[in-house]
Amino acid sequence: MRLIIEVDNDQELKQAQSLIGFLPFSSVDIKVSKKEKIDNLLNWCEQNPYSLTDNIIPSREERNVR
Repeated sequence: MRLIIEVDNDQELKQAQSLIGFLPFSSVDIKVSKKEKIDNLLNWCEQNPYSLTDNIIPSREERNVR
């Protein structure tokens, strides 16, 4: 038997991990929901700002010359 547990936050993850020890399942997967993954990505982007300079992106004329 296989059990898949989807959690939305750290508190639910800790609860799921504590239950694993008591369950007689041969295979248990804990998956973090997409919402948390997106929230983590947005938080990382806010904490690590990066700006592009004008020299990196060529103008339309420069691209067409190639």
